[in-house]
Amino acid sequence: MLTNNKEKAIGIAFSYLMGLSDDEFYKGLDEHNNGDIAQALTELGVAKYEWDLYVKNKETNKIENKELFMTRAEQVRQQIKELQNSLNENYMALANLLYEAWVERYYLEYGYSSLYEYIETELDIKPRKAAYLISIKKKLLKLGLDWQDVEGIGWRKLGCISSHLNQDNYKELIEKAKNLSLRELSAELSQSVADTDQESKEETHKIRMTIMLDKDSMGIVQTALDEAKHIWNTQSNSEALKNICYEWFMSLEDN
Repeated sequence: MLTNNKEKAIGIAFSYLMGLSDDEFYKGLDEHNNGDIAQALTELGVAKYEWDLYVKNKETNKIENKELFMTRAEQVRQQIKELQNSLNENYMALANLLYEAWVERYYLEYGYSSLYEYIETELDIKPRKAAYLISIKKKLLKLGLDWQDVEGIGWRKLGCISSHLNQDNYKELIEKAKNLSLRELSAELSQSVADTDQESKEETHKIRMTIMLDKDSMGIVQTALDEAKHIWNTQSNSEALKNICYEWFMSLEDN
C-alpha cells in the first residue's frame, strides 16, 4: 500500500498533467477508481506519455498548425512558393493560386505595388510564365470550362492557344492542342494569325496614331508589346497593342 505522501505526490503530478485541481483528482479517484492507486498510476502513465510526446513534437506541431492562423493571402503565398519548382506537374494548381493573387490583389499585402513586382522579386518563375498561367485560368473561366476539359494538355500548349480561344472554336483548338506537338500547334496558329492580319490589311482602313514617350516609358511599353506579340503569335505592334487594351478593358468587367 502506498503511503499518504506518495499518494499525494501522485495526485499532484496527475492533477498537473491533466489540468485538475488536487481536490478534483481525489474526487475522481473515489468516484471512478474506488480509491485504486494502481489504476491512478496507470492513468498517470498514459498522461505522462502523452505529455512527453507533446513536448517532443511541440515545435513540429507549431509548424503544422501555423497555417490555421494564416490569412488566405499568406496561405496562397506559401503554396505558390511550394509549387513554383514543379510547374509541369502542378501548373493547374499554380495557375489557380496566381490568378487568385492577381484578382484579390494579395501582392499589396505582401508589400508590392504590382503582381509583376511580386513575381519578379520573390518567385523563381519568370513573369512571362506567370502571365501565361493567369491568362489560361482567366480564359477557362470566361468560357465556362474546367481544368478537366483541357486535361492532358501541357501549360505551354494551353498558353499558346488561350488567347485564340472563343465560344466558336475552343473545342477545335483544344482537340488540336491534344494531338499536335507544340511546334506544329504554334505554326498553325501563326499561319492563321498571318492570314487574319492580311485580310485585315485588305479590308480595314488604317488610322495612324502617334504617341510621344520618354525613354523610360518607351522601354516599358516596348517590353509589353514584345511580350504581347509573343503571347498572341503576331509580329504586328498594332495588333499587340489592341490585344493589350482589350484584355485590360475586359479585366474591368471581370472585377
